[in-house]
Amino acid sequence: MDAFIGEVRAFPYSFVPQGWLECTGQELAVSQFQILYAVIGNTWGGTANTSFKLPNLQGIAVMGQGTGPGLTTRIWSKSVGVTSVALTSSNQGPPHSHPLVVQDPVNAGIQANTLSTPVANSSWLAQPNVVTGPNTAQTPASYQTYTGQSLTTPLNPNIIGPAGGAPGGGVSSHENRQPYLTLVYCINYNGTFPMRN
Repeated sequence: MDAFIGEVRAFPYSFVPQGWLECTGQELAVSQFQILYAVIGNTWGGTANTSFKLPNLQGIAVMGQGTGPGLTTRIWSKSVGVTSVALTSSNQGPPHSHPLVVQDPVNAGIQANTLSTPVANSSWLAQPNVVTGPNTAQTPASYQTYTGQSLTTPLNPNIIGPAGGAPGGGVSSHENRQPYLTLVYCINYNGTFPMRN
């Protein structure tokens, strides 16, 4: 079957077949490709009746136009999307908290690390505690008594601050393209003129 003028195909060759032009967004003179211009016009740019551009399919996935169930509308000839996305704390990681509760085995009457979920009323960070027992002398002084301390004192931000991202904690970006196979997209300029249905 002969190709229609303006038809775009993906070829598995390292060259452009005769009668086709590679779709790289190049600008062409209307005087040299009058029939192709009659079919696609200035859809992808150029100066009316003088020049026109071919679609640029370098690094672009072709998608059908219209709207599918649960999908946003895709308009014919329009490009959408980006090749990479910069990660930001407001878009990909909005502010939130993770409660930190540590089990106090002395007041709970059990050994450390035996509960999967510590009890809030007997946890190091939930209430003031006085550590007692045979190993008190080996316990750092700062851990021995919390009596009179505020229960809402924030932890040091250097200990619980945000993590991840680029080196140094900055914003990073990630690859946003699906897996792909590189082929040569070409548009026909020397085939059958497409008649409207």
